[in-house]
Amino acid sequence: MKSNIQKVYSKLPQKKHNFGKHKIDLAVGDELQNLSNDASKYLDKLAEEIDNAFYPVRQIEKLMSDMSAEIYGLNDFTNALMKFEEQYQKDTQRINELADELGMQIPIPPAIDEALKNLERLQMFEQGARDDINEYNNYIKMLFN
Repeated sequence: MKSNIQKVYSKLPQKKHNFGKHKIDLAVGDELQNLSNDASKYLDKLAEEIDNAFYPVRQIEKLMSDMSAEIYGLNDFTNALMKFEEQYQKDTQRINELADELGMQIPIPPAIDEALKNLERLQMFEQGARDDINEYNNYIKMLFN
């Protein structure tokens, strides 16, 4: 006597199939596509992170390209200051000569006193400007060397 399984099995067609001739989608490559998509997503994030990291560097480069290699105004300022000093010396010398000729003390005119105050103030600024220019030049050397 045949078992129930054998009876059912015997009623099925006994034809063999050659699956080698048929195209069967086995879902091979689905995981590869997912992994490729993940890698691309992380590449986009990485590119954005690198771009963000370089943003300050690009800003610094732009600022550096805008920097002047040299400060030229000191020459004009010192030339004007030297002329001012020379004129002050001439004027005070002239007052002293007149005092000697007259044999008496001549009071210093207020314009001379004011000129002396301005001269001292400008000389102080000259030294400050020289210090600032030296500091600037040191930064330039450090940045570009």
